Amino acid sequence: MADLSRAVTLSVRSADAVVAAATTHANTVREALTKVLGAGAGDAAVVLLQAGATSLKASKDKLLGAETAHIIELSDDIPVRKERDDARVSLREELVRLRPTVEAAAGTDYLARIGMTGGSPEDPSEMQRLAGVVVAGLRREALPASLLPGYVLPAAELATRLEQKARRMGAAMEAINRETKENQETLQKRDRALADFTTVFRAVANLTSVLLASGGEEGLAARVRPSARRAGQTEEVANTSGPEGDGL
Repeated sequence: MADLSRAVTLSVRSADAVVAAATTHANTVREALTKVLGAGAGDAAVVLLQAGATSLKASKDKLLGAETAHIIELSDDIPVRKERDDARVSLREELVRLRPTVEAAAGTDYLARIGMTGGSPEDPSEMQRLAGVVVAGLRREALPASLLPGYVLPAAELATRLEQKARRMGAAMEAINRETKENQETLQKRDRALADFTTVFRAVANLTSVLLASGGEEGLAARVRPSARRAGQTEEVANTSGPEGDGL
């Protein structure tokens, strides 16, 4: 399974730091504000810290769930893409083998009549279209006299085998298209969850930082303050997580 994206990893680390600071130092903030502003202010600060921590943790969990769903969806692609690659190789090998066989037994004119002109394509879609043309040609065009004594080109058998490989290629391509669509859907959900998280994080981290500073925890307040450079991260995480380009 793939790792969490770096942006999500750093966002989760930042959220955990803010939640831990808010819950661990709530009583310190209460005592400091009670001395200055009275018990009501101290109690209100604790309520705000607890509410912010709860909201941020829920948003983080939602983001992790969306990211995990996307990772699982990406891992589902592995066997589908292998089948697509295997089907492509099998179909191409069949087309490559067929050309000299048909030419040797029926000649270049017959080869052209069934649509086998030019080289064998590499693109799976083009390869599948060529196979369809050749299958139709093998079934449509009358065989000329064999150029190989004692050998008659088994056109019907060759058409059936090529058609089976082309159908396998088509089914694999359809599966790839379905997986691509599902990947896009889970990615969009993950990105929406990350955007929602960033909004919640900014509000909670700002609030937590201000209240911690009011309670005399200036150093901790600075570390959990939201970064101005990287959305969804604290100043401390943003400053210690590597180059500016790291992230999604």
